[in-house]
Amino acid sequence: MSSEPAESTPEARDGQQGSTEVASAVSESDLPLVVDRSFQFAILRRVGVYGLLGAVYVGAISLSTDSMADPLANWRTVLTKCLDEAVYIVPGLLVVIPLVTVNFLRLTRRYASPIDKLSQAMQLLSAGRSDAPLVFDNTDAWPHLATQFNELRDEILELRQTVLLQSHLSPASPAISQAAALPEIEIPDLSKEFADAMLPA
Repeated sequence: MSSEPAESTPEARDGQQGSTEVASAVSESDLPLVVDRSFQFAILRRVGVYGLLGAVYVGAISLSTDSMADPLANWRTVLTKCLDEAVYIVPGLLVVIPLVTVNFLRLTRRYASPIDKLSQAMQLLSAGRSDAPLVFDNTDAWPHLATQFNELRDEILELRQTVLLQSHLSPASPAISQAAALPEIEIPDLSKEFADAMLPA
């Protein structure tokens, strides 16, 4: 007896797609460095501003030190001397700045990645396509968020299953109009009594 494979319904295909989306959204270990541009780039801009202020401070200190060391020298000589000293710092900055940038992107990804995964999992759950629990990477911050979300997800899915089961088991009650549901009221015919009352005595 040959068994034919069951056709995949749209609901099953949606469930499989939701499972794939959840798995790809929450279990990828090698995420890109930039997960949330607004958050991560804001941190990088702040670090860049602080670094620029530090460079301006060091340059001002260097200029004032060189000018006080040789009070008779003009400002061009002092500026040239400061630039000559800065030449030795530039190669180190060319190496340090990319390393610091990558390090800060990795650090901020630890906090941006779990929020991004949580947002995607909530969207799938609200759309009814959450077929896999939320999983954080080992490097993600706030691992308790995944546990709390999965507990809430299980309760929501169980509640949806209960409501769906009750809707299938309870028979549809016939519609009763409000007019039929009201009790009948007999209105007496008072026309004869009213006519008798209008006659002159």
